[in-house]
Amino acid sequence: MSMKCLPLMKYLPLLLGLCLAACSDGSQSDTVDDRVGVAEEAAGNEKAPILRQAIDDLTLRFEPNKVFRFEWTPKDTVNVTHYQLLENPDGLSGLTVVQEALSVDSTQTDLIVPLFARMNASYLVQACNEVECVDYNTVFVDDGTNQSIGQLSGNLTEAGDAFGVSTSLSGDGHTLMVGTSRERSAAQGVNGDETDNSADLYSAAYVFVRDAVGQWTQ
Repeated sequence: MSMKCLPLMKYLPLLLGLCLAACSDGSQSDTVDDRVGVAEEAAGNEKAPILRQAIDDLTLRFEPNKVFRFEWTPKDTVNVTHYQLLENPDGLSGLTVVQEALSVDSTQTDLIVPLFARMNASYLVQACNEVECVDYNTVFVDDGTNQSIGQLSGNLTEAGDAFGVSTSLSGDGHTLMVGTSRERSAAQGVNGDETDNSADLYSAAYVFVRDAVGQWTQ
């Protein structure tokens, strides 16, 4: 069998064109890739400033906070521009402003405090304008301590029941279970007969639920 070889010169222009096209596309692609690589490398080399000794001597302290709510009734607001609240935290340190520039339309304000550190505190509200401030009467924390702390007791609990020997509070703070270890009732189950005192040294659990305004009910 014989084969006829075609002259390469006839196809040389076509082959050369294909080669140039391929080289051109590859060259352009490589150039774009190179640019992207350079940009990524530059971005990777940019480091955020190092903060040295920005925090020191971190401590943890327990502070059971309470909300003190102050309310007053304005008598004459003709020349009043604002109110301010003053605090004497321990009864000895003297009064200092803890809230200033309260609106002239205000009739109450709240202050969050660590209760254990304010047992001897006193407060007063001043009505002010650009020239002077006038004091309202002074109020003392110990006058309302029991109301601030609060107290829970179970229905028909008696002395010696050991009410409160154990407690458990839900994660959202709205459900409280209080245990007793010397309950005298022999009732079993939920909402049993609380007037039953026919047994001795029984255990019981009282469940309290707090509503939206902070009131607890059994």
